[in-house]
Amino acid sequence: MKLSDYLKDKPITNGLPAVAYTDEEFWIKECETVFTENWVFVGFAHELDSIGDVLPISVASKPVLLVKNKNGEIVAFHNVCRHRCLKLVDQPKNVGKVIRCPYHSWAYNLDGSLLASPHFGGTNNHKPSGFIPADYGLESIRIKVWHDWIFVNLNKKAPAFEKYAATLIKQ
Repeated sequence: MKLSDYLKDKPITNGLPAVAYTDEEFWIKECETVFTENWVFVGFAHELDSIGDVLPISVASKPVLLVKNKNGEIVAFHNVCRHRCLKLVDQPKNVGKVIRCPYHSWAYNLDGSLLASPHFGGTNNHKPSGFIPADYGLESIRIKVWHDWIFVNLNKKAPAFEKYAATLIKQ
């Protein structure tokens, strides 16, 4: 049974019915609204202990990469190479100083900036005419580390974390 069929004659009064947890249509709607428009808890800061630690996760079915940068801060990016959109990292690990795409070896600094685009303009031409590497860094995602909790927000128009979580923060 689909959730939409279940809800035709029954208002939700005491939480979601069991079908809400298995209905694909409902999951897609949640991804398009709840998980993309709001701050979402995605992990713990202690999971990224050392500089260069990365943690690939999924938020609203989108690949996200948490990174401990050279300043010791945890940052978040879309886990997608800007060249051919391949997923950059598929398992938690330490990448050292560089996030490297497994397909064409585009390399990114831990701050998301593009460091290298090997042979992008052809053999031994790493920077073709008109190509501006600064325009092709990883796409950042809003992130807030609160105590040991990591929250991300895919919507650049959502309120700041402090406003969104004001009631929680007051506790």
